[in-house]
Amino acid sequence: MAKRAPTELAQSTRHVFRSFAQNLRQVVETIEDDGAATQRRRAGIGGMTNQQLAGIAGIRPSTLSKIIPARSSDIEDQNMSMDSVCRLADALGMSPALLLMTPEDWKSLISGFTFVFQILQASDEKKEELGLNAASRYLMEDSSPKIDELAKYSNRLAMEVLESNGTSQEKRTEMEAGIRKCVAMAMAPGLDPNERLMVLMLAAAIGPVSRPQNNPTSSETT
Repeated sequence: MAKRAPTELAQSTRHVFRSFAQNLRQVVETIEDDGAATQRRRAGIGGMTNQQLAGIAGIRPSTLSKIIPARSSDIEDQNMSMDSVCRLADALGMSPALLLMTPEDWKSLISGFTFVFQILQASDEKKEELGLNAASRYLMEDSSPKIDELAKYSNRLAMEVLESNGTSQEKRTEMEAGIRKCVAMAMAPGLDPNERLMVLMLAAAIGPVSRPQNNPTSSETT
C-alpha cells in the first residue's frame, strides 16, 4: 500500500482547514467592518488589514492571501502548521481552538451544553439516579481521578440519552468508546473538580456523536 502523496491533504484536514480559513476571514471582516476601527483607519491611528495581520502574526502576506483571498471561493487547500495557526490566533487575541471549530463542532458543543443544562435542572433524586452526585463526590475526594472511573460515570449519564433513543447494544459499545476519548479531556491539568464534572457531562453528550475514525485506505492508493 503506497503512502499518501505529501501534497495530498486528507479529507478531514481539508475540511478543518477550510473551516479555519472561513472563521479567520469572518473575524477579520468583522474587525474591518467595525465602525470605530474604520474611523481609526481613516485617522491613520489603527485598524487591521490583511498585510498588518500577517506582519503581527509573523507570516508571509502571500501565505495569508491564500488563506483569506478576495473571494471565499478562491480559498486554496493548505497543510498549515500549528505554529501558523497559533500565530494568527494570537495576533487576533483569540484561542486557536475557536478558529479551528467546524460547523459540526459547534453543533456538537451546543448539543452538549443543552444536555448539561437539562441535567443541572434535574431534581436531586434524578441527579442521584444518574450518578451525578456520586461523580461529584469522587472528583472532590480524589485529586488524581482515574480514567476508568470517569468514563464509568460519563457512560451512566449517557445512558439517559442512549436508552431514550432505543440505541442497540452494538452501537452503545461504539459510542462508549467515543465517550471515553472525550472523558480523557477531563484529565487535563489545571481543571478543578467542578470543571472536571462539566467535562464529564459534556462527554456524555458529545462522545456518542464523535466523528468516526477515517478509513486509512480511503485516500490512499494501492
